[in-house]
Amino acid sequence: MRRVKQTTQSGSVRGSAVTKRMFMLVIGLVLVFVFVQFLKLSTVGRIGNEIAAIKTEQKQLELDNELLKAEINKLKSPSNLESALPTYGEFVSVPVEVISLERSNEVAIITE
Repeated sequence: MRRVKQTTQSGSVRGSAVTKRMFMLVIGLVLVFVFVQFLKLSTVGRIGNEIAAIKTEQKQLELDNELLKAEINKLKSPSNLESALPTYGEFVSVPVEVISLERSNEVAIITE
């Protein structure tokens, strides 16, 4: 009987050592999980701010683009071209004759 008691006592000592190791392992895994979650949240927060800044910049660029398109249309308008005509003088059309040389793929423009 004495042997059985010693085995039981040493078995319980081993059991408590295993329990301590399992407890430390669980604590370690929980800490790793918390650390990984913290990294994910900080990365998502940083990227979220960058995305918001890029969207704001995109909206501003779209607005600038619309303003530039409106300015181009204004400058292309016939009334604006007529008002600019005195600045640049009268344009005279010149008759042009285009001769295409098929073999050399060259084009000659002859004006009179």
